[in-house]
Amino acid sequence: MMLPRTLTSVATIGFLSLSTTLSLVSCNPVYQFLIPNGDNVFHNGEPWPGVGHTVPQGGSPTFNPFGTDFRAADKKWTVELCQMDSDGDGLTNGEELGDPDCVWTPGDVPTRTTNITHPGLVEGEDEDDAVDGSSETATSAGTGQQFQLPSCCLVVHIACMMVSVWGLVYFSY
Repeated sequence: MMLPRTLTSVATIGFLSLSTTLSLVSCNPVYQFLIPNGDNVFHNGEPWPGVGHTVPQGGSPTFNPFGTDFRAADKKWTVELCQMDSDGDGLTNGEELGDPDCVWTPGDVPTRTTNITHPGLVEGEDEDDAVDGSSETATSAGTGQQFQLPSCCLVVHIACMMVSVWGLVYFSY
């Protein structure tokens, strides 16, 4: 059965929109809820949803110092991670993220929800000065251990684009 051309076009546009949206939001939102105020982090006045990454939107193949320390803590908000100063600015990660007493657990409202600063990048400093974005490894500020940094979101973006192309071809006939 042939669908009317208009319905096919609407279905194609809807499918492509959904695929693109999924590719843009699928990388870091889960991790945002594993740290206090993870969805409310700013750097130099700009939103930084990819808190552990060297680029604001996340998905980069390298992590900033907080991202490296978060991975070393098995992607959990621990007292040790909270008490660390990943970016070396004199404030603990907990102070920067609104959990100065290191008591926050996922699902709780942090002690402070305003004036949240970035735990992996120093305010006033350009992120390119703080982290070499071309590096494929990073060293944990807490343990000195080096990690190979995966490009987790690149795979998701490629997969979504492939699905989008498939949808375009499928719905065009």
